[in-house]
Amino acid sequence: MSEGGTPAAPTTIAAAVVSAAARFARREALVDGDTRLDFAELATEARRVAGALVASGSSPASASPSGRPTSPSGCSPRSVPTTAAQWW
Repeated sequence: MSEGGTPAAPTTIAAAVVSAAARFARREALVDGDTRLDFAELATEARRVAGALVASGSSPASASPSGRPTSPSGCSPRSVPTTAAQWW
């Protein structure tokens, strides 16, 4: 908590995903054609991808194994769970 009792802003992408999932679980987070994820599903998918990346020996310092961006700028909606997972 920050001064005044308001929650502190998340400082990482992973923290932002977790915070959004806790606050807005069933609100739509991502839409790409027929694919729709709410914030809870986005967090679940990011955790799943993070686990797969860790199991493959990847880390946040590694080059992107998917060839996708490793920062939020330039992400397509389909790469958001992978990008969030890389920063988990």
